[in-house]
Amino acid sequence: MKTKLFFAVLFCFAVFSPPCVQAQTYGSDIAVRVDYFHFTDSQIKQLNAEDGVYVGLEAYKQLFAPNLFFGIAIGWAGTSGNVSGVVSNLGFLPTFVSADSSIDYVPIELNVKYVIPFATYFDFAFGAGGSINYFSLSTNVSAPAGVWHVSDSDWVWGGQFFGEINYRISNWFIGADVKYQFTQDLHLFGVDTQAGADNLRLGGHIGFSF
Repeated sequence: MKTKLFFAVLFCFAVFSPPCVQAQTYGSDIAVRVDYFHFTDSQIKQLNAEDGVYVGLEAYKQLFAPNLFFGIAIGWAGTSGNVSGVVSNLGFLPTFVSADSSIDYVPIELNVKYVIPFATYFDFAFGAGGSINYFSLSTNVSAPAGVWHVSDSDWVWGGQFFGEINYRISNWFIGADVKYQFTQDLHLFGVDTQAGADNLRLGGHIGFSF
C-alpha cells in the first residue's frame, strides 16, 4: 500500500509540476547534510534506539527544465539504545536482563526536485525519489549467566518525500530541510519482522552551486 501511494504521488508530481519560475538557477549543486534522525516504526522504538544523527552528501544536476533537478544522495545514520528489565523463564527465579542495541543505516537515493526562487537570495525546493537502503542491527544481551551478541542486516527498497529552503550568497548556499522516508519490511534473524526502517529527518545543509 505504501509503495502504491508513493508512486501515485510521484506521478502527480511529474505531470502536474507548475511552470518554471523565470529566475537565475545554476546547472548543478552539491551539498553536505547533517540531520536529526528518527526511526518511526514502533518495533524499533521498543529497542529504545530510534533517535540518532544522519550525515550525508548529495549532488544534483539540472535537466529538461530550468528549475527541475535530478540527483543522487548517500549518507549514514547511527542510532543506539538500551532496554532492561526483569524476566521470568519457565518457573525459574526472576532474572535481570539488559540489551544494548545499535543500528547502522545507509540510504542510497535517486531523487527529483523542483526549485522555486521566491526572493532575491532565497529559494524553496520540494521533491521525491526512490532508494535502496542498508539496515544493520547489533545487540548485546547481558544476564547473570553471561553476555550474548547477535547481529544481522538487510537491504530494503524505499521511497522518500522532502522539502528544503535555501539562502544563497553567490555560488554558496545554506539551508534547512525535512525528509520522510518509508521502506519495505525488514527480514532479520530469519524472520519477516513486519517492521520497516521508516524514518524522519530534520536538519540543515551547506552546499555549492556551479
